[in-house]
Amino acid sequence: MPEGAAGVLTSGGSMANLTAIVAAREAADPDGGGAVYLTGFAHHCIDKALRIAGRARAPRRLIVTDERHRMRADDLAAALERDRADGIRPWLIVASAGTVDTGSVDPLPEIAALAAEHGAWLHVDGAYGGLFMLCEEGRAALGGIERADSVALDPHKTLFLPYGTGAVVLREGRKLFDAFSASAAITAINSLRTRMI
Repeated sequence: MPEGAAGVLTSGGSMANLTAIVAAREAADPDGGGAVYLTGFAHHCIDKALRIAGRARAPRRLIVTDERHRMRADDLAAALERDRADGIRPWLIVASAGTVDTGSVDPLPEIAALAAEHGAWLHVDGAYGGLFMLCEEGRAALGGIERADSVALDPHKTLFLPYGTGAVVLREGRKLFDAFSASAAITAINSLRTRMI
């Protein structure tokens, strides 16, 4: 990730994915209506995160996978084009860097290029395999992950930590801060304004 990236530790991979989705909502879909793109191999915590983030009813596109259980970039491109033609704004693409079921890594460079072209937020669920970027073989398999807007990681899995922990990293750290920061002073001022009205 470039300078300006930021992250936070969480209690696990599910919370890391939820944190990323909330940040994506605040940065790229604050009013709702944006479509979500993922495969049938996306971890079930993505559905839970969308529900908790208030986006359970967002238009959802299930993207076809290839014979190696990876998202097909051509099918994603077609879904993005269809939605834009129909006036539906692409919001969130969820790619996998090592699925729990098969260990598959989606074609991250192609997906990142499509996300950039269509103005969609690219989130990579790397809870299972993202930290393999620490070794040469992993860097070869995970090329393109560095272009994501957010990445969920799970040191409990890949680094064999003996306790549950997760991490989320955002390319633009300010968006993480903006989504989750609050000021007691601002809260107090808004409370006083409400009482005066």
